[in-house]
Amino acid sequence: MPFTCGDVFKIILAIILPPLGVFLERGCGVDLLINILLTCLGYIPGVSSTGTSFSNIELHAERDKEVAAAWSSSEDEQGV
Repeated sequence: MPFTCGDVFKIILAIILPPLGVFLERGCGVDLLINILLTCLGYIPGVSSTGTSFSNIELHAERDKEVAAAWSSSEDEQGV
């Protein structure tokens, strides 16, 4: 998957201020809270947590596609 200008911008912001990168990528949730706590413990844990959040996006997207496909096939079987 190629990088877009927005992705490069998010990565730069994530390096400067890790919680901001997580917020832009994942929104306000548990990932953001964990990243804020890790960033309070130190810059390096915050940046590594941000990298993990960014790398898991593709995994979550694939899982969501699989779940949607399974859901639609079960609806077809039930005649809904």
